[in-house]
Amino acid sequence: MTTNTVRRARLSNKVRRSWCVREKLMVVHYLERGHSIKSTARKFDIQPKQVREWQNKKRNLQKAAAHILKVHGGRPAKYPVLEKRLVEWYSELRKKGNAVTRNMVLHRAKLLSQEEEFRSLYPDIIHFKFSIGWLDRFLFRANLSNRRRTTVAQHLPEDLIDKQQYFLSYVLYMRREHKFPLQYIGNMDETSLSFDLPYSTTLEKRGAKSVNIRITGHEKSWFTVILACLADGTNISRETLPQGIHVRVNEKGWCNGAEMLYWINNVWKFTNKQTHLAVIPGGLTSKVQPLDVAINKSFKDKVRMFYNMDGSEDDLVFDYASVEEELATELEEEKENVIDITSNIDGDVYEDDILYENIW
Repeated sequence: MTTNTVRRARLSNKVRRSWCVREKLMVVHYLERGHSIKSTARKFDIQPKQVREWQNKKRNLQKAAAHILKVHGGRPAKYPVLEKRLVEWYSELRKKGNAVTRNMVLHRAKLLSQEEEFRSLYPDIIHFKFSIGWLDRFLFRANLSNRRRTTVAQHLPEDLIDKQQYFLSYVLYMRREHKFPLQYIGNMDETSLSFDLPYSTTLEKRGAKSVNIRITGHEKSWFTVILACLADGTNISRETLPQGIHVRVNEKGWCNGAEMLYWINNVWKFTNKQTHLAVIPGGLTSKVQPLDVAINKSFKDKVRMFYNMDGSEDDLVFDYASVEEELATELEEEKENVIDITSNIDGDVYEDDILYENIW
């Protein structure tokens, strides 16, 4: 009688994982402390082959960044000169601010491959298919990826420290010279807002085929908001309707010279006194402009939130008092990020001087 034995493959429950350079060196260090390859493999639940491989590559691992998973860079480029020319072409377009897409890169690569220079340098390039896989590998080698357009970031000037010191020295000098109390030191800034402030994302049931967010069609219509505050925290807006807000209308919706004169005469409290201007140097608004550092973005976020919470189809309004209350709370948390002005102007040693030295 013959018995047929069925052999079944064993299914491993082990979960495969990737090891970064730091972890590989840790395993090698454990091995070199007198442990065998097998005991090291059991300790870290890996294959002995991996331990031997990491031990042989110890020098390369020590030269690599600690967080990377692969030391080798993959297969080298088949046409390095062509890829170098592609990177130069990409750099020229981006310097001009032009967008560069994946399809544009593929099209450019195919055009370059038809030039006599590259046909003589790479005889087989005429048969090469510039596939999506090649494009992915080229973008990886060139350290490129698809990015969404962002707002233009402000570039800090090279003489940042000198400009900061000059501006702050001027402000502190004027305060000491004229003995300005805090309620006579103000900051004003302009910022734009849209008439419609819908969110681009929303919570929705999983699996929903369509996700709708109601808009009024005016999300690209803009107006200018002028925010102002005093160093002692006083709100310098007048109590008109709506509360604390002046509304002015012009054709463009911009704050031109006429609107600025209206603001000076109707909002700024001290038109009967001499006002000394301290204009923030270009490129420093993100460093020394209190409204830009701590208020403007918070103001817009709060307006958008209350706009979407309180608005209905027939009455898209928001509670300005709620926005002001939220801003006051957040400003207390942001005080450390804003250059402060102290109230002590008596004596030989000014707290402003000490604060100035501590900051810079």
